[in-house]
Amino acid sequence: MRADSDALKRGLHYVLVLPVQAYPLGHQRFAVESAFADHLRLMLNMHRPRFSRITLAGPIMSNATYRERSAYLAEVDSSRESIHFVGTYEAGTSNGTFLRDLPKVTRTLRSLVRDADLVQTGINQDLKRPVEFRAAMLASRLGKKTISVTDIDNRESARMLYNSGKWSRRAYLANRFVYDPIRAWQQRQVVDKCSLVLLKGQQLVDDYGQGASHVKFFQNTAYTADQVIAGEELARRCEDVASSTAPLKLTHFGRLEFYKGMHHAIEALALAREAEGAPPLAQLTLIGMGSEESSLRQLASRLGVSHAVEFRPAMSYGDEFLNLVRSQDMLIAPSLAPDTPRSAWD
Repeated sequence: MRADSDALKRGLHYVLVLPVQAYPLGHQRFAVESAFADHLRLMLNMHRPRFSRITLAGPIMSNATYRERSAYLAEVDSSRESIHFVGTYEAGTSNGTFLRDLPKVTRTLRSLVRDADLVQTGINQDLKRPVEFRAAMLASRLGKKTISVTDIDNRESARMLYNSGKWSRRAYLANRFVYDPIRAWQQRQVVDKCSLVLLKGQQLVDDYGQGASHVKFFQNTAYTADQVIAGEELARRCEDVASSTAPLKLTHFGRLEFYKGMHHAIEALALAREAEGAPPLAQLTLIGMGSEESSLRQLASRLGVSHAVEFRPAMSYGDEFLNLVRSQDMLIAPSLAPDTPRSAWD
């Protein structure tokens, strides 16, 4: 009891072990995606004074990735904000190198978990980097309070990616009959051993929770009630859009990756123009960057709708970004695999 009392007086340590990359900037400073930095600050402010510090444990961002993403990263000063970063492994490292370094990764996790009062993590989607699940099991064995979060039901991913043409039949079969059963086993383990399990989807809760009181269905919590548009304002905006002759303003923000399905959105613009025999009925703004940007630009050019598709670089979370999003008529997310598209919620 005395040890628990002393811990409460000094404030507890909240540790998140997540596949979120961060870039060390020197002594007690690091850079991370700006919206996630705001998320960490909000978490700490919400949980004070019970928790006095937060540590993010995740992959170390490469120099090349840091230069590429620097425009929308935020700097965190651990000495002032009590938010820390511990690198678990170098992002982009080969499978062989990671396996060789696994004992070092495990020692890092064990040291961090021993110092933690609460560990938040989850199962691994990337089974070749089993860091998060390992942290959950270590924390459970050490008697720590643990939260496991699964924010996407990925059980249909293999079928959807195969049907979309992204995966070969071999890749589909390997995921469907080897990797997915391992992920399912991980999910059952965290349900059995973690203090609180949050699953985004009632079907996940029904399939894995089996009525357990510590397994909860949760929805997105990236906003507060006062940020939700009022019903009257929503109705007014819908009326304005319906009566306007201007092109519908469509927006997607996030990584430009194949599974996000943005090529279908561009194809839809071309089909709408063809059907009407007139200028496009909509203007599409894509905010973000990713491996598909070049091919999306080429697709828009080939289909003759380049003038109707605007590519904007990734933006930091803040007033400028939110004002741009508010000015749009519709946020779209035509994902080809299970996803939690922030645009659909926000």
